[in-house]
Amino acid sequence: MDKRVFIAAFIGLIFIILLVVFAIKLFIGLVSPVSRREPSPVIIPVTSPSPVTKSGTPPVISQAEVNENTKEFLMENEGFNFTVKEMEVEAYDRVRVTFKVNRGEHTWTIKEFNVSTRVLSPGEEETIEFVADRPGSYEYFSSVADQRNLGMRGRLVVR
Repeated sequence: MDKRVFIAAFIGLIFIILLVVFAIKLFIGLVSPVSRREPSPVIIPVTSPSPVTKSGTPPVISQAEVNENTKEFLMENEGFNFTVKEMEVEAYDRVRVTFKVNRGEHTWTIKEFNVSTRVLSPGEEETIEFVADRPGSYEYFSSVADQRNLGMRGRLVVR
């Protein structure tokens, strides 16, 4: 066998092995293909009285409409799943979610309320707060890579 063919086959085999190892690590959540140059998700800190709309302005909610109720949820990840699959609140409840990551890199996002944590790594947590001002059923999910399609999602029901 020609030496060049042998060397090319060996390099190809090494490349395939590295690709398989990376795919396995990606699947179990040890690495994330998220580019750090992507725009950061909107973060609503705990001190914020209400979420910010896509135009950058707070939604119009009269003070009389906001309940005195604050519903608090502690959310963690178990692989590509959230520990809380469904949250139920009343319209105009203040919702406070503390999301803690145990493994991998994840976010907690609800597009309709324009709220999301930053990308969190193992051991990190973040608390976000918003007013659930629209009755309906809304999906929350991790916006990292393809995690939403892998099952990292749940449901917020606003009655």
